[in-house]
Amino acid sequence: MSDMSKKRLIIIGLIIVIMLSLLSATIIRSGSLKTMLQSQLAAERFRGRSDSSFAQVSCFYPLGSGINLNTILGFRQTVKSKLLEASLTEPETGSLSIDAYSMTGSLTVKGFRGSYTASALGIGGDYFLFHPLILRSGSYIFEDDPAHDKVVLDEELAWQLFGAYNVAGMEVTINGAVFIVAGVVQRERDFASEKAYTDKAGIFIPYQALVEPGQAVFSSYEVVLPEPISGFAKKVVSEGITAEGVEVVQNTGRFDTGKLWSILTSFGERSMQTSGIIYPYWENAARLVEDHLVLLLICSILLSLFPIFCLIIVLVRVAVKLRSKKKAAADWLDNQKEKITQRIWNNNRT
Repeated sequence: MSDMSKKRLIIIGLIIVIMLSLLSATIIRSGSLKTMLQSQLAAERFRGRSDSSFAQVSCFYPLGSGINLNTILGFRQTVKSKLLEASLTEPETGSLSIDAYSMTGSLTVKGFRGSYTASALGIGGDYFLFHPLILRSGSYIFEDDPAHDKVVLDEELAWQLFGAYNVAGMEVTINGAVFIVAGVVQRERDFASEKAYTDKAGIFIPYQALVEPGQAVFSSYEVVLPEPISGFAKKVVSEGITAEGVEVVQNTGRFDTGKLWSILTSFGERSMQTSGIIYPYWENAARLVEDHLVLLLICSILLSLFPIFCLIIVLVRVAVKLRSKKKAAADWLDNQKEKITQRIWNNNRT
């Protein structure tokens, strides 16, 4: 082999090593992105150590529409019926499904240091199971609290109102009514959530305290259901809790390669928003992660092309050499047979 050929092989080898290293980095980065957003992992948390399969599904409604509490209560009964049809029975303690719902608004909140107009999220159900924000102090608020007089502040609002984070048990005033601070939470620190959350300092408040229960219209609904077969949970939700213009998203598995490929093949269409839906920040964060994962998928494909091409060339050359050696061996064997035959023929003549 000439020096030029050796240098060429060394350069090609270095390129392959670099590309495989970059490919490994892209795969690792993709894996970390897929588990980064806790808002997309409610099914895994709910499942715990169970062997059963669960799926998380979300519904988002256009401005001016949505669902009320009666719709949600009716859907919960529908879920029980569907589970029975699928031979899935509720355990004696606990449940096979959980849900959460929310509406957005704005409230003027008064605390020790003065007043602040904050972004308000009226919540119901197991909201903080779907969105397990880190507690800086205190605890979350829960649907079964009969008084509905507790709120959760984020760090920024706690600082604005009290100049501190450890303020669980202190009081705030909203529209003349006194509420107890149950806890203070830290907003998500991942790049996607920080990019998506553009609201002001925020407060989480029971929806009953935000509006009259009979007037509550929720713009977001989230549920975790059993998934005995693929698509079961989304089908139950799509058929049982509908409204004009609603968008149903299956969070579980949304970052799988197959789903990312479908986004890639419909490039540009997802940017066109015609339904009037304003996504909550956690959904915008998930969509941003999807976009990043699609880019990483493209990079992975491109980075793997050259090594695969080189591997194919190597395999072809090896196959050609093996074939040549096999042919040479066959020719040698035929030649030996011919010599032996000739020798035997000569011996017979003599």
